[in-house]
Amino acid sequence: MVCFRPIFEKLSELSGKSYRGNLPESRANLSEQEKIDVAFRVISDHIRTLCFAIADGIIPSNTDRNYVIRRILRRGVLFGRYLGFGSTGFLSKLVPTVVANFGSVFPELSAHAEGIRETLEAEEALFNRTLDRGLKIFEEQLKQQKGKVFPAETAFMLYDTYGFPVDLTEVLVRERGLELDLAAVERHLDQQRERSRAAQEKEVIVAVSETEPTEFVGFTQRETAATATRLITQPNQVLVAVDRSPLYAEMGGQVGDTGELVINEGSGWPVQNVIKQGRTFYLSLPPEAKFTVPNEVTLRIDVARRRLIEANHTATHLLHWALHEVVSKGISQKGSFVGPSHLRFDFNSNPLTPEHIREIERLVNSRIVENETVSWGRGYRMRT
Repeated sequence: MVCFRPIFEKLSELSGKSYRGNLPESRANLSEQEKIDVAFRVISDHIRTLCFAIADGIIPSNTDRNYVIRRILRRGVLFGRYLGFGSTGFLSKLVPTVVANFGSVFPELSAHAEGIRETLEAEEALFNRTLDRGLKIFEEQLKQQKGKVFPAETAFMLYDTYGFPVDLTEVLVRERGLELDLAAVERHLDQQRERSRAAQEKEVIVAVSETEPTEFVGFTQRETAATATRLITQPNQVLVAVDRSPLYAEMGGQVGDTGELVINEGSGWPVQNVIKQGRTFYLSLPPEAKFTVPNEVTLRIDVARRRLIEANHTATHLLHWALHEVVSKGISQKGSFVGPSHLRFDFNSNPLTPEHIREIERLVNSRIVENETVSWGRGYRMRT
């Protein structure tokens, strides 16, 4: 407990409460002092974990290890309520104590102290609003509670509608001497995920299925002969499956190519988009397109548009590299859009400062001017 003592002392200073060392055998029906003692231990453990993780580049977010850190932070915020912090942030005020006691053995704490403080402050402010709403609904449910099992439907609703974590609901339930059927909550979550997936399915994906795999030759060819193998007519488009294609399909946040499909008899139709289902490419043609299948066709890319997409694709990699160099090696991609006119890159981070943006722009532009080769290798480093 020696390593926790400085944090206990700072918590006592901030909260006006004292640690008495109670170790309850159960989390149900704790006395006020037992709640305080548990909160001291939980917060002291969690703030060390948070500071070390953020210093190592793990920024709280919604996926992978970053989500683990976010959950730890939110649990710490909940236990802060037992020390009377309310909606007032307190975790960031503990950072100097952690840095002072562990910075000599983990220098990254000192180097990133301000970033750690800013991250905790922003995350805590965001979650406190969720926590306020969730606690109010939880207390309202308790007034109607019958029996020993807290309704799984309410726990699901707290998470799905208000973003209140299920594990924190479980903590609150156990403290009241109640039970929560986690399996039932998980069933509700699975059903919601299935509804979400169904809602996101595109009409075309529902309507078509994978036939024969399409060979993509667009890395080396701008035009190719191909066989149209299947035709599907829809109200707003005609979909044509092909056995090979130089046109890239819409996937991974990048838009599909456009171009032209020419039938060997000489007539042709513009390709409006390319959609991938399984390993099959479907070319989207205007609804008035008509021809028989199978049929031999020639496919051509809109080369000028493809070049613009390629430039923005490369710029996405340059931006990711520059973010690692300027902001944090822990930044990871969370989504993107790559089109002919612009790109969008989603990533986990605190808001960028004007200085960050200027330096990122400088690095990206310098690589473009130097016309250096871009390759995305191990460790997400730019190799030139």
